Amino acid sequence: MATLVGSDGAVVWLVAVLLVLMAGLGLALLAATRRFR
Repeated sequence: MATLVGSDGAVVWLVAVLLVLMAGLGLALLAATRRFR
């Protein structure tokens, strides 16, 4: 893992993608709950 930190910031991109995916899932859940309610 230590080598990935110095390789073109691969970890930064992975974290950014994970954050975007989590945000998308959160918005989808909020939209679903609002629709059902």
